[in-house]
Amino acid sequence: MDFQTFETPVNSTDAPAPAAIPGEGGSDGGEGGTNPGVLLVASLLLSAAFLTVVYVAMAASG
Repeated sequence: MDFQTFETPVNSTDAPAPAAIPGEGGSDGGEGGTNPGVLLVASLLLSAAFLTVVYVAMAASG
């Protein structure tokens, strides 16, 4: 639910940003400022999910 809440303002505010992603991949070869941002967000989401699983497991065990 948090990701959908975060996704809606991004789509409404940064509407030109998704249109610039294909141009960035073709002009810069895919190593521009867009891919590190995507990797950063993905790593933060994965770490948050991992910490949530660990917290739930610790809370359930004791």
